[in-house]
Parts: sequence; C-alpha cells; structure tokens
Amino acid sequence: MNFLALDFETANYYRDSACALGLVRIENNKIVDRTSFLIRPPYKYFVFTYIHGITWEDVENEPTFEQYWKSIKPFFEELILRWRITRFLIAMSCVHVVKDIKL
Repeated sequence: MNFLALDFETANYYRDSACALGLVRIENNKIVDRTSFLIRPPYKYFVFTYIHGITWEDVENEPTFEQYWKSIKPFFEELILRWRITRFLIAMSCVHVVKDIKL
C-alpha cells in the first residue's frame, strides 16, 4: 500500500492557522520519506500552545504554508492521501472521519 500520512498542528480555532506539519510517505508498506516543519500562520493569535508547545515566537520567521507548498508537493504526487479530520477541524463537532482520496 502507498499513501501519505500527515499531521497538522494549528495555532487557534481558525482552519487556516496551521503552525506545524509532519509528513510520512509510505510505499509498499515501508516508510520511504518523512519531514516536519514549522509554519507561520496568518495570525499571531495562539490558543493551542498548551497542547503542542508552539508559540508565535517559534514561527514568526518561518515560511507560510504557501511558501512551503513547492517543496512539499512531491510528497502528494500519485499517492492515496489518508487523513483524519478531528473534531477541531470540523467546527468542534465530535465526528471523526477517515477518508481516502486519489490525487
């Protein structure tokens, strides 16, 4: 099985507040590549520091997600993307969803 596992950390309740991303690429059921990095969100407003320990000071000089996209796009090519949307990402509901999509 080939897929990409990813994990976002967010600064606050806004969906565009990603402040960290971890990526692990799996091919033939083996880890073939992995990376993680800090992201500068569009706001200085941090609510979830108590969960992940990331502060504005940690990310203020980091690239934005848009600036990172060119370097991380190869992780997504020709793979099945598997992600879990937690209750935070869907407006704090208690639904957990696992979906597979073909890119």
